Amino acid sequence: MSRWFVLGLPASLALASVVGCYLGGDPGTVDSGASTQSGLPCDVAQALASCQGCHGSSPAVGVPFSLITYSDLTSTSPTYSDQTVAQRAVARMSDGTFPMPPHPLDASAQSDIDTIQAWIDAGYPAADCTPPAGGTNPYDTPTACTNGKSTVTYGSQYMYPGRACIDCHTKNFGPFLTVAGTVYPTAHEQDMCKGSNVTTASIVITDKNNASLTLHPNSAGNFFSQTTVAAPYTVKLIYQGRERDMTGLVTSPTNGDCNSCHTADGASGAPGRIMLP
Repeated sequence: MSRWFVLGLPASLALASVVGCYLGGDPGTVDSGASTQSGLPCDVAQALASCQGCHGSSPAVGVPFSLITYSDLTSTSPTYSDQTVAQRAVARMSDGTFPMPPHPLDASAQSDIDTIQAWIDAGYPAADCTPPAGGTNPYDTPTACTNGKSTVTYGSQYMYPGRACIDCHTKNFGPFLTVAGTVYPTAHEQDMCKGSNVTTASIVITDKNNASLTLHPNSAGNFFSQTTVAAPYTVKLIYQGRERDMTGLVTSPTNGDCNSCHTADGASGAPGRIMLP
C-alpha cells in the first residue's frame, strides 16, 4: 500500500500541497508500527506501513486515529461503535466513493486489503514482528548534513538546496519556476546541505489532465521545471525500483514549491525532507 501520505504526502513526496504534504510510504521498509512492540503480524504491519505516515503514533491534523499498534487496530472506531478501527480501515480502503487514501490518489492495493481482512477474520491474532534491518520509521532520524554544506554559486542550478526555491525566485526576481525542490538521503537535512547526487532518480508529476512530467535531481539534489502543471496533481519519487508517493492530508497538491513544506523539521503536515525511497 505504497500511497500518498502524506504528503505519503507519513506526512512524507510531498511534493507540496496547500494543506499538508508528505512523501511517505516506503514500500521497502516497515514503519514504526511494525516494531516488536506493535503486537501486529508482519504482513499486517507491512500492509499498513504507508498509512502510518498520517495515522502514526501522533496522527496528523484531522486524522481520527493511529494505525500503529495491536491496541490501535482492535479498539472500537470513534465513529462506528459496532466496528473496530481495523474494520473501518478495510471499509475505507475498499470504498470506491470515499476511499482511503483519498482521490485522486491511487487506490489501496487489493493484496493489502485482503491481508488486513484475513487477519480480522482470523480473530485478530497478536504476533511479534521483527522488522528487517533498517526497517524502523525512516522519518525517526536525527538532524543531519550527510553530504556537507553547499557552496553558494549565484545563478546556478545547484544553489540553496533545501530552501523554498519558488518563493526565493519570486522575491528576488529569479527565473520563473512551476515546480522545484531538493531530494535528500535522510529526513531531516539542514538547509544549504547538499542533497542526494542520484540523477537516475525520477520525480513523476501527473496533473489533473493526466499529463505527466518527469524530473531528475542534479548533483546537489535539486530539481526544477518551468513547465505548466495543471493542479491538482499527484507526485511520486522513484529510485532503483522503489517508490515513495505523496499523500495530501486535506487537499490535492497545488503548490509546486516543494521545500516550503519539506523543511528540515517538516511543515504543513510534511514529516521532513523529500527523501529517497
